[in-house]
Amino acid sequence: MGGGSSKGKAETEDVHSSLTLEGHEARIHSCAFSGDGALIVTGGDDKTCRIWNAGTGRQVLLIQEESYVTSCRISWDGAMVVTGSTDFTAKLWDCQTAEQHLIRRLEGHASHVLSCNFSVDTKYVITGSDDHTARVWLVGTGVCVKTLAGHGDKVTAVAFSDDSTLIVSASLDTFAKIWNAETGVLKATLKGHSDWILDCCFSHDGTRILTASTDQTARTWDVKHAEFQKEFKHPGATVTSCAFSRDGTMIITGALDNTARLWNSWHCEEPLCCLEGHDGDVTSVGTSTDGKRVITASRDKTARLWEVKKRVERSTAARTESH
Repeated sequence: MGGGSSKGKAETEDVHSSLTLEGHEARIHSCAFSGDGALIVTGGDDKTCRIWNAGTGRQVLLIQEESYVTSCRISWDGAMVVTGSTDFTAKLWDCQTAEQHLIRRLEGHASHVLSCNFSVDTKYVITGSDDHTARVWLVGTGVCVKTLAGHGDKVTAVAFSDDSTLIVSASLDTFAKIWNAETGVLKATLKGHSDWILDCCFSHDGTRILTASTDQTARTWDVKHAEFQKEFKHPGATVTSCAFSRDGTMIITGALDNTARLWNSWHCEEPLCCLEGHDGDVTSVGTSTDGKRVITASRDKTARLWEVKKRVERSTAARTESH
């Protein structure tokens, strides 16, 4: 069983691997928790999306697609799953049934869909594509209501702010962009990464953005002023994925060195802990709403659930020491 190795600011017992989710027959591209933390979704190159009980690790639903699943997310209420696929579509699925049930297909992109995400209120889905655009869709009808054009290369990651007023998109053009979700107007471009950006997300209070890049760093940005804040370095390894804890005190990054790392979000010198145990590159990471668990997915065909302890006390103390 893998564990968290100390990196100078946290003890090894702060994080431990509690469950390994096995069943995928090829690399996993994407993983996420449901809003209540009861379910986990994974999707990958075996052309499946799988729903798991986060408490037991038991698979509760298998969704078989005809193309590679590049991205997947569960709606906040746990009722639906959205998948992105190399067949140029995203799909909405009912995940409260015993058998897979397709609700609707979201069609309009001119190339592979690389990323997808729900708004917290589940009214909208956003998708990012190889066709250099992001699109916003109405969940209730499947109609595309906005196309966000402005990136110069593939759009690798997309996300709504929790209040659904803003969208962030990331691209192989090395930029992340902030958009007005209602109007589709570009508000700001985040410049600073020296190579492809592979992932992005908002902090849950909407004040910061986190990006992950092949330049071997993750970065935090101030949303209001569209300014760079902190850089988190993974020497020698592409950073594939990133996520904020719910309270914003911690971030997690995944990398092409078989590891994920936990960081105090205000201190970038050393990670709090390195999560070791995967036998392949870590492709996706996520955190539960209560901040007590982390999920990682890998090219080794597995996802791992990690229990996080003493996070609030340590992160708060670390931030206090900086002032």
